[in-house]
Amino acid sequence: MKVGILGSAGGSVFAEVVGILKAASLAGRFQFYVITDRECGLETKCADLDIEVIRIEERDNALFSEKAGEHFHSIGIDMVLLFFSRLVCSHLYLSIPTFNIHPSLLPSFKGFHAVTQMKEANAKFFGASLHLVDESIDGGAIVAQVSMPVPYETSLEKLYKYSFIQKIYLALLAIELVESGAIRIAEGNAGYQVTGMLPYTDRCNPSIRNEGILREIMGLQDREGVELIK
Repeated sequence: MKVGILGSAGGSVFAEVVGILKAASLAGRFQFYVITDRECGLETKCADLDIEVIRIEERDNALFSEKAGEHFHSIGIDMVLLFFSRLVCSHLYLSIPTFNIHPSLLPSFKGFHAVTQMKEANAKFFGASLHLVDESIDGGAIVAQVSMPVPYETSLEKLYKYSFIQKIYLALLAIELVESGAIRIAEGNAGYQVTGMLPYTDRCNPSIRNEGILREIMGLQDREGVELIK
């Protein structure tokens, strides 16, 4: 399966996703094609992983989305994951299933600095959402969510560690859902159809099925000193 990545951030989540797929002996099933819009940590991570990066330095969102969409179409991309700080336009998501991972339990705490928003609001549950991209800000159809109770007086630094693992989990889940055909994306990214019974847990709905991926995520969370899945 061919996965498009749009990014402008540090690339740590993406690097962990690639590493987990490799450790779970799944790397050969996926090819990643990365587009950035500026010099960023993601480009460095991709160089370390021997993954080619195309940089499109276009400030206009519509033109950037059009150019990115054309490039992905020429490759035959099956899905796109955003690790991005700017909006993309319909040139991209109307024709390719496009997903975003937002670090809150949508529809709460949309927009920037969601983890800080949650902390300041003293929310009792903390999570992240995988959703389809549309013309709104973090308003597309929710595909999956992970959540957990927030221990009393949890620091903002610790919350960002939880969020890091949650984003990795949802990125891997998105890839699994599309590759397995468990969901079918409606035309224009307008919604999705579930094609069978999806597993879930009290932390993740739906949840990842692949035991190798789950084992690697548990190892990662042990190293980070946080617990997303049990």
